[in-house]
Amino acid sequence: MSDEEKKSGIKETGAKVKEITEDLGAAGVGLQVNARSVVLKQALDDSVLKHGTREEGQYNSINGMLRSTNLAIQALAFAVIWAIFGYDPLLGTKNTDLAKFGLLFTISVFLGIVSLLAGIAFWKLFDITKDREDVIKEHLLKLGR
Repeated sequence: MSDEEKKSGIKETGAKVKEITEDLGAAGVGLQVNARSVVLKQALDDSVLKHGTREEGQYNSINGMLRSTNLAIQALAFAVIWAIFGYDPLLGTKNTDLAKFGLLFTISVFLGIVSLLAGIAFWKLFDITKDREDVIKEHLLKLGR
């Protein structure tokens, strides 16, 4: 195998890896948005059952605070990962290949892993079933909500 063929194979593999990591990152963002909506709706319904009053304002405030905290943690994690890989945003396209990989890792693989872990936690810890939804709906109708 010539050097030219090896370089071509490496470029093709790199392009495939890049495509897979970008897909993982996109899927992670979509899953987070959908899961957050479902959890908030369920929390509001459970609150009405427990307290008999609607408390959207409080829950939306808490949700906003948690999202802000999440962004701060995410920024810290990105800064640490970028420091490990040597990425400098001021260098733009002049970053090393390792630094460019660190950027791709941050916006794809890292977010994909975090999203996967969050999805597993949601699946294991949060009880949403059709039967539970029917019970909640029945109770809410009795309360006139």
